[in-house]
Amino acid sequence: MRCVVLNPVLSAQQWDYRLWLNTSPVMTTPRQRQFLFGQIGWMLGAVGILASVDSLTIEYAFVVSFVGLAVVTALTEPLHATVDWRRRLRWPLVAGALVFVVLVGVRTAEKLIGSM
Repeated sequence: MRCVVLNPVLSAQQWDYRLWLNTSPVMTTPRQRQFLFGQIGWMLGAVGILASVDSLTIEYAFVVSFVGLAVVTALTEPLHATVDWRRRLRWPLVAGALVFVVLVGVRTAEKLIGSM
């Protein structure tokens, strides 16, 4: 239960903002923590493996991290409900897919131009 102290100086918009701040969720859910730990574990493991085989570049780290994001998103998705925080994962996935397509296109163009 929250206690709201009335202040006659504040406007209606400031009250709405203050109420929004007081009701916004701060704590994460167990599913959010599971997703976060899965993604961080995947990325740390991938960077460790890439470093141990002397293949650590920003491109490889991005590709492996993006694949990890897609895999962890698919594995932790609930079957019968769509949660608000999971809908926001759409934009990082779309941005990552676009960067991935650009990287593949650049690498393909380099191979084609290099073979001529």
